[in-house]
Amino acid sequence: METISPISKTGAAQGAGPSTAKLGMQNISDNYDTFLNLLTVQLQNQDPLNPMDPTQFVAQLAQFSQLEQSVSQTSALENLVALTRANEARAGIDFLGRPVEAVSEEIAFDGTVAAFDYDVTIPGGKKMEVRIFDANDNLVAKLDAANTIGRHGLVWDGEMETGGSALPGVYHAELVAISEDEAKSGGDIIVTDIVKELRYTQSGAVLQLNSGASISPGAVLAVHDL
Repeated sequence: METISPISKTGAAQGAGPSTAKLGMQNISDNYDTFLNLLTVQLQNQDPLNPMDPTQFVAQLAQFSQLEQSVSQTSALENLVALTRANEARAGIDFLGRPVEAVSEEIAFDGTVAAFDYDVTIPGGKKMEVRIFDANDNLVAKLDAANTIGRHGLVWDGEMETGGSALPGVYHAELVAISEDEAKSGGDIIVTDIVKELRYTQSGAVLQLNSGASISPGAVLAVHDL
């Protein structure tokens, strides 16, 4: 029996450690201090009748200066990313308690149905299907999908590939375009649900939906009134 794995899956956010810029500045500082100590010792012990050529030292100092400027630019970019995340988090507050349409890899099965849309952007040469996986990336179901550009609706009744019905919960879903020699992403899965909570994580703001699924504010396509 062929084993099918998800084409792509968003990984869990990792805890934040020291930034690249901070680590870079620390390394530069340590190496620069070591370089100056060695240079001082060499100058103190050089032969006065045959002094060392300073050209190499000047070149190395210039390299340290260029590296320091590069790390400073990285620090500025990190600050810009942090500001962008802060703005995204503030925007997420407007979604609280409101129905939203959003691109998501997570769909919710309530024990009866899981209703969602999919947006075909890359038609498959042979066929298009929606694949549904459990939390352990085991294939649960494959559903035939339209092979035409645009947005379509789909309902999964919980029937599994192995027979029986799936348990209620959140599942990973992806739209797959299948050709003769490969399977690739055919577009996006779109869910509609009410935002019940806004969480702040190290990787950015996260919107928690009533179904238990989670999305980023940037994945929201539309916001509806209650």
